[in-house]
Amino acid sequence: MQSFIDHFYVCEDLSKLGPLDIQEYPTLQEAVVAYQMLPDDRVKALGAKDTLPMPGCLDLVECIGGKDWFLSDYQRVPSWRNEEIQKTVSELQKLMSDAQWRTIRFITPEFEELFSLKDGESLLCRYMDGTTKNIPCYACFDDNHFYLGGRKLFHICQFAEISRANGTLYVPANPQADRPGTYEIYQLNRYGDADYRFADYKYAKDKIKVTDYRHAYSGMLAEDTTLDDLYMLHNSDDRPFARQMTSLSMSDIIITEKKGKRTAYYVDSFGFTELSPRFERQLSKVRKIKRIEPER
Repeated sequence: MQSFIDHFYVCEDLSKLGPLDIQEYPTLQEAVVAYQMLPDDRVKALGAKDTLPMPGCLDLVECIGGKDWFLSDYQRVPSWRNEEIQKTVSELQKLMSDAQWRTIRFITPEFEELFSLKDGESLLCRYMDGTTKNIPCYACFDDNHFYLGGRKLFHICQFAEISRANGTLYVPANPQADRPGTYEIYQLNRYGDADYRFADYKYAKDKIKVTDYRHAYSGMLAEDTTLDDLYMLHNSDDRPFARQMTSLSMSDIIITEKKGKRTAYYVDSFGFTELSPRFERQLSKVRKIKRIEPER
């Protein structure tokens, strides 16, 4: 069976003007030795060339700013996602243990940090229609852009703004990773007959029913974001999801999730009243029911 990799190569300096100085090597070990002998003040690269009918090559490591960085560009090319390349990358990580993977920062539109993904790791997105999608992400060297799914290029703030506008949650797909904070808003059904709409908790406490509510919105929650911050956000003129939900008001319920703990709050006349864990668990099931949009 023909090998997928034809040979390895080392480029002495990608920033050089004119033709690049590139040397070919039959084995990965030889290429690594040659790469490491070059000074770190150069934009040097180590990569591989394939044996496909229309051959191509991809860098596997580059030196940027005096540091060696592993690249996951091969994961974006279907023909390169094979066992031979995976073994080569694993061996390369052992031979160059000091090299690092690039990371992708995920933030709120206010540039508050939420979490980071390693280059090539996947993002789990949950949309307002209840569907979820596991999407691999690929880093760029400028630290402010990334590829979502290999083809869509986003600025990290642009992605945060679009996600907020659409009520999309985004968390690491790896279940072992630290989870960022999130929140959900539940509002009374537009066509329901609940008589405590816009009422304070003192009036509503004996009337509240889970079946009166619908899941209206989901969003990301930065560590320092308060319930008052959410109230201001969802009462502003440019509030997110404005055509699908009313502004945040009395009788609405906010569920926050921080470090795995979910807590429900009733929007009261002054501040917020915490509801029982049992009510929160029951209300969370409403999110799985098809959302009924209010009249436009």
